[in-house]
Amino acid sequence: YPRRPDLQGRLLIAIGDDFQDTGDLRKSLMAYEKATAVAINCGPIVVRAASRAEAILMNANRPDMAIRMYARLFQQTSNNRNASAFRRQTANYQLGERLSELLADAGRQGDAMEVRRRMGEQ
Repeated sequence: YPRRPDLQGRLLIAIGDDFQDTGDLRKSLMAYEKATAVAINCGPIVVRAASRAEAILMNANRPDMAIRMYARLFQQTSNNRNASAFRRQTANYQLGERLSELLADAGRQGDAMEVRRRMGEQ
């Protein structure tokens, strides 16, 4: 499905779920990360895949890796504030919001505020 990144992302999430069910968290994480890469412009898919990857990283006590993942995804998604009346539903906004929360939880208030500024929140 080379022209359907939405289907590729959904399949990769399903593959990641299967790997997670069998206990192979490394392969599961790889599938979720690949889903974010191929479906970067498909908001619901990239957010779902990132959330599942985050759960694995947080359970492994690796919030630093979750922060890096969200920072990369936030930077890769477009922040067109005028593109949608429902801007808070965009992948960029949702990824930025979660990145900001993780940064704040890590005690990086200045970085969290910068992300919020880039989101147009401040």
